[in-house]
Amino acid sequence: MTEDRKVALVTGASRGIGAATAIALAAEGYDVALASRTVEDLETVAAQCAEHGVRTLVVQTDVMEEAQVRHAVTHSAAELGRLDVLVNNAGWNSFMVPITEMRSSGWEKGLTLNLTQAFWATQEAGKLMTAQGSGSIVNVSSVAGAGSSPGMAHYGAAKAGLISLTVNSAMEMGHAGVRVNAVAPGWVKTDISKFAWTDDDTEKAFVQRAPIQRWGVPQEVADAIVFLAGDKASYITGQTLVIDGGLTLNTF
Repeated sequence: MTEDRKVALVTGASRGIGAATAIALAAEGYDVALASRTVEDLETVAAQCAEHGVRTLVVQTDVMEEAQVRHAVTHSAAELGRLDVLVNNAGWNSFMVPITEMRSSGWEKGLTLNLTQAFWATQEAGKLMTAQGSGSIVNVSSVAGAGSSPGMAHYGAAKAGLISLTVNSAMEMGHAGVRVNAVAPGWVKTDISKFAWTDDDTEKAFVQRAPIQRWGVPQEVADAIVFLAGDKASYITGQTLVIDGGLTLNTF
């Protein structure tokens, strides 16, 4: 690590918003650790990060496993010398089902995948950051956490919980120079939303609900994450930045 270069860890970095964020952080001069299950995809993203002259570290991680999440944090800090930024981006929704028909196992899986693993990472990173007297954590929530998401109560509840984790972490760690913020994307063209943006009729119905009548792209979310992570946002903490093309303005 060079004297002035910071280190960032991005979870779920193999594709979509996570990959775009890792590359954007590298472009800003951060050494970047990338965590996900798929090493081959991570190595592809890491190569793109390395084009910016930074160091990279690939950490194979299944975020459903507590020990692996905690290892990703501590290993990244040990290998790259410190940890200045944690981006809790990992998350997914693989099913839709009404609340009355949802199995407890599905509910628990949704919360672990989209909330609990971020708690594990935040707790581990928080210890390191408070000890060094600085750090920034950015959680990737969703507009689903601020409104109704029929058929996805498990996902919406987890994303709402992530916003709560953000504000409570910000309150508890601010005295030690650690900032915690979140972004809440709306409809962004990623694998998780592919079912909608690859179908012409569905895509048209979706985009007509937002004032900016198009889908977002991962880079637009990544740019906001990099801002919140860095020194230009040094007096911002406990906030959730909605990135949805105005979607949540439409309540009728």
